[in-house]
Amino acid sequence: MGTFEGGSTGLAGSESSTSEGVLGTSSGSSGQLETTGDGTSSGAPSASSSDGVGADGTEGTSTGSPPGEPEICDGIDNDLDGLVDEVGAENAQCDTCTLFQGEGQAWWACTQNKGWETARARCEEYGAQLAIVPDEASQNLLLENVMGMGTFFWIGGRRDDSMSPWGWVDGSAFVYDAWAPTQPDNIDPGQHCVRMTVGLTPPDWFDGAWDDFFCNDGQFYVCAAPHTL
Repeated sequence: MGTFEGGSTGLAGSESSTSEGVLGTSSGSSGQLETTGDGTSSGAPSASSSDGVGADGTEGTSTGSPPGEPEICDGIDNDLDGLVDEVGAENAQCDTCTLFQGEGQAWWACTQNKGWETARARCEEYGAQLAIVPDEASQNLLLENVMGMGTFFWIGGRRDDSMSPWGWVDGSAFVYDAWAPTQPDNIDPGQHCVRMTVGLTPPDWFDGAWDDFFCNDGQFYVCAAPHTL
């Protein structure tokens, strides 16, 4: 549709292993061997060793890496789930992105104008991708959460050229779509990326309708990634 304009971890520290060997010389000290008059040793170590085996022969348990902390907006994967700055109990907004959960995914609805490729790269920084909308339930969830935030949102649909089929950013084909009436129209050559429209009122148009548009144009955008709370 050619008549609308866009509206719109690092690892810290290093492992240091210190071997502190202490030779005790005082007889009777805890963990030392006492020498008897005939030169034999008596007694036994009384402290559990650092490898998790106690004096009674039982093995301790190791929890490995410490569990992640609640996710917050700081550019770090705090909860160690592979995503950065995603929705969580303490994280509903991060910079210009509204965060929400649904349909087994975390979503970022971001109100910065970006070209489609730039938006795609930004989503990948979160461990996500431009949103794939595979069914009506996902479409409705997305529309409900972006309503009132803006007019145009890039999602993860595009094609390589005017003769190519439409598909998603992950290479999969459309099995569901929500094109507006007469769309996609490629009314001007080069409209090869998909944006969701909100709040428009052309004849027969509807909220959430998809429109093909120029990939370099700045639009708001939506990211998504598999996620459970």
